[in-house]
Amino acid sequence: MRRITRIVLTAALVGALSLSGSAASAAIIQIDDSARDPELSIGSTGWSAKLYRFQGADRVETARVAASLTDYATSGTSLGDVALLAASTGYADALASAPLAESLSAPVLLANADGTVSPAVSTELARYDTVVIVSGRGLIPEKTAGALRAKGTNVVRYAGTSRFDTAAALGLASLYWGSVRTGGGRHPAASIGDWTAYIADGLDFPDGLAAGPAAARDGNGVVLLTAGAEVGPVTDAAVHGRFAEARGVDTDAFAPLLAWWATASRGAQLTTNAVGAAAASAAGGAGIPLVSSFVGRDRYETAALVAKSSLERGIATNSFAIASGESFPDAVVAGAFAANASSPLLLSRATALPASTVDVLSASVLNDSVVVVFGGEATLSRGVSRQLIEQLSW
Repeated sequence: MRRITRIVLTAALVGALSLSGSAASAAIIQIDDSARDPELSIGSTGWSAKLYRFQGADRVETARVAASLTDYATSGTSLGDVALLAASTGYADALASAPLAESLSAPVLLANADGTVSPAVSTELARYDTVVIVSGRGLIPEKTAGALRAKGTNVVRYAGTSRFDTAAALGLASLYWGSVRTGGGRHPAASIGDWTAYIADGLDFPDGLAAGPAAARDGNGVVLLTAGAEVGPVTDAAVHGRFAEARGVDTDAFAPLLAWWATASRGAQLTTNAVGAAAASAAGGAGIPLVSSFVGRDRYETAALVAKSSLERGIATNSFAIASGESFPDAVVAGAFAANASSPLLLSRATALPASTVDVLSASVLNDSVVVVFGGEATLSRGVSRQLIEQLSW
């Protein structure tokens, strides 16, 4: 069972909103009135609906709003309170970092396009003891890391030469720090036991977005990326436990993880799942055996299949994160939030919820379910909000 993660939104609280279902102990959320979706109006039939929306002027600000309105539990490790910092110019690093975000009870914030951090993000990062950079130096330069260190923040980087190397590095980091946390916070466990890999297409964002929270919920789960329908050498090595083949990683940060893995992984059994048709095809072509293959008719149904699996196995709450299936900028940080809240992540079109998403909500939503939308009305319209209110107002 995952630890209790308290997510407490600042300002005047409307009261504790417990995430219902058999995974209820995984997260408790308290949400402030200012985060209520704008479509809600006092006196309307949907006023009691627990629908919230994190939005900002751009992707960087949306991520900052989501983090600043959320008080995460401490990581339970020597790193103290942790935030992850990812590049904003792409999606791959933020998506692959969701399991690590859960392992360290951390939100994901985004750097500017040039790899610097805005004053508002810098202020937010100053709240944390440790910032883990999850993108390479070509995206977030060492100068940015140095500026954070100059303010007294501990900075660690888990990233490699490419998105595939970075995903492998983040996977091992997630396994390591998850083991440290469950082992009491100071040292990793001597054995990892079994672990799970969710592989998803790294050349597009929707399948990886759905995979991240699922991997985080599944126990010792990681996200590894394919190059479309090709597994590629780095991901193939990682699936076989050879994380040392990740290229371009920081030796000082990565060496202790590799040393632990060399002994802790002995006898460990891997379960591999594919999310999306491209990843399933890649696994088949590489001879990687799959326990589950989540392949829908489109990205929305694929995400719905992943959510249904988690709900049916009782490892997710019946509260949900909703992100765009068409545009990644506001969506990428939803994975870390959903991972920490043990919430399924579902995808939506800009103007309306797809039938596959509605089907999951209709079958799972309870009176006290919480739904959190990521992005402004240009990303997910008020029409989407109205559909969600209908689901929540029964």
